Amino acid sequence: MTNNKSHFKFNKQERSGIFFLFLVIVGLQGAFYLVKAKPFVGATQIYVDEVAQAKLDSLKSNFQEDSYEMYPFNPNYISDEKGYALGMSGGVGSFVRFP
Repeated sequence: MTNNKSHFKFNKQERSGIFFLFLVIVGLQGAFYLVKAKPFVGATQIYVDEVAQAKLDSLKSNFQEDSYEMYPFNPNYISDEKGYALGMSGGVGSFVRFP
């Protein structure tokens, strides 16, 4: 009572459909590669007048990247006081469940 039909037996119409689908996929991949490989030739430069450029330069000089300092934070070692300062109510023990 075993039905040992092969899953890879196709009639002529199904084989031609699979071949056509394969050709479409390869064609689309090739077209995508050709379109993506070519750089955009029509790129133009943007010119800004002196007043706007001076304003941009002053904004860049006012912004200091060193003004922000990264502090290490490990939520696994947070105390109840720090949790309360961060706005976590109920204490840290109510948020962490150990099996």
